[in-house]
Amino acid sequence: MTTNDLVHCVSPDGLRVWMTARDNVNFIESVCDLKASAILVQNVNIPCKSIEDLKLSEGAKAVLGSPNAGGNSEMSEAMSFEVLKRYFGAQLEKTEMSIEYEWSISKKTDYLCTMFKRKFGVSVVRAMSFRKPFDVNDAIRLLNKKLHGVNMSSRDVVDQDRWTKQILHVWAKDQATVDAIQAAYKLMSPELLSNTVVVISLTNNTGSFVFTNKPQL
Repeated sequence: MTTNDLVHCVSPDGLRVWMTARDNVNFIESVCDLKASAILVQNVNIPCKSIEDLKLSEGAKAVLGSPNAGGNSEMSEAMSFEVLKRYFGAQLEKTEMSIEYEWSISKKTDYLCTMFKRKFGVSVVRAMSFRKPFDVNDAIRLLNKKLHGVNMSSRDVVDQDRWTKQILHVWAKDQATVDAIQAAYKLMSPELLSNTVVVISLTNNTGSFVFTNKPQL
């Protein structure tokens, strides 16, 4: 196997996840290294128009059915867990509002899971812009905002829920969006990146419920 070969996960319901062998290895190495930061790309093919057509794990169902801190992002968060579950064997520990922090005004991560015998906080975001292509400036704003929140939640989480590091899971609609995020990532300060692993999931499906938070018509 070469570094450009693909490592696939295909499920009976048609959900397909794949990465290059290089990114697959880099993901495992970076999440297991307490000090490492990294950005990696993963491809996700969602074969259906409704999340109800997938055979979701109990963890994903819990994320989907639990209250969050605001916004319309339950489906993207549930799919984030489902992808990490199927591809890396993630186990859900707590949903967003069950994670405890030292301060009520702290930024919150979306869910807490275990992989490779370690705890991870996972923050999920959709890379979108209003009525125009998502560009590098959009990506800079997105990463600045989300990485700042990641660092605050890591600082303020109580000891019993404390994770080893965080994953920022970004959903992208197309390759141009992926390119913009990768370019913006190179402009982030080391302090802001901290030990966060950024995973970009490329769907190539702009109308997916991941982005609309409702089934396609």
